[in-house]
Order: sequence, then C-alpha cells, then structure tokens
Amino acid sequence: MSTPNLVKCSKCGALMMSHRVCKACGSYNKKEIISQEA
Repeated sequence: MSTPNLVKCSKCGALMMSHRVCKACGSYNKKEIISQEA
C-alpha cells in the first residue's frame, strides 16, 4: 500500500486528499460544495 496523496486546499490551506472535498472548509476546486453552519 502507498500513502495517500495529500495536497493543500486552495481555499483554506488544510491538508486533504486530492480530488476530494476539503473536510475543513467544505470546498472543492475553489467552489463551496458543503455549506458550513455555525
């Protein structure tokens, strides 16, 4: 097995797996996919 390919989120800078929605801010490719509630 290999380690997952981690990249920085273009919106918040958190580490995330490539081609996935960022768990920290809910964005993908600089677009908000999952709205963050307060």
